[in-house]
Amino acid sequence: MRFILVSLSVLLVTLSSANAQSSPKLAPIPADKWIISQLNTFYSMRANTRLEDIRKKIEVGFRKKDLGENGISQQDYDIEDQINQARMRAKTILRWATNDLNGDGRVTRNEYSIMYSRKVPMVLRFGRERVATTPEQRARLTEKSVSKEMQADIDEDGAISLQEAIALSRTTIRNNYVFSPRYTTLRRIPPSFDKNQDGKITLSEFTAVSDRLLKRLDTDRNGRLDREEIKYYYQLRKRASKALLRDYLPGLLRK
Repeated sequence: MRFILVSLSVLLVTLSSANAQSSPKLAPIPADKWIISQLNTFYSMRANTRLEDIRKKIEVGFRKKDLGENGISQQDYDIEDQINQARMRAKTILRWATNDLNGDGRVTRNEYSIMYSRKVPMVLRFGRERVATTPEQRARLTEKSVSKEMQADIDEDGAISLQEAIALSRTTIRNNYVFSPRYTTLRRIPPSFDKNQDGKITLSEFTAVSDRLLKRLDTDRNGRLDREEIKYYYQLRKRASKALLRDYLPGLLRK
């Protein structure tokens, strides 16, 4: 009996070690690499742009994320996610309500058919050519759109209720790339910016890193970014983005 207990203990330790080795902890994303990969999301890079103008845009972009105006924390990102999800839910529910022609709180297949039959194009464009659609083609396009909408009919009663529309909005949110681990990890400012490790990233901590990059890009030290310097930035960005995905975000690469 004692032998069996010892064997089980050894087995559990071995399995724990194997799991720890197979799921290594992700290394923290370096601030310098992150700012290179994301600088153009704060400012659209154009030739002959003053560094001061870029700094102002960076500050504005930071303040939009700093909802409490006391440094960006995880709470700011949680609130931002809640706001974005609420907007997506509202958009889905509004689209559902727009098709509720008789206002009874249920959208039937017939109501969807009426609405989509008015949206189907009478003319399709293929490059510069325009081809008129036949009644049969419009009917097929309408049916295809209606069938897609009716997939939300969970109880299969032939109509989409408000609760089913809400359930559809949750599915839409889950499938949206904005809330995917890859997107959120790349878009969120990493903790490596938090030099004093107080759980918040301040504007001064953020701009200290972005200023180092801007000085690096301004190779001729004239306070502006010319065409060649911007080209140099995009070369750095390409390398930094690949490095982030390869070295710091394993498992989040797109298949």
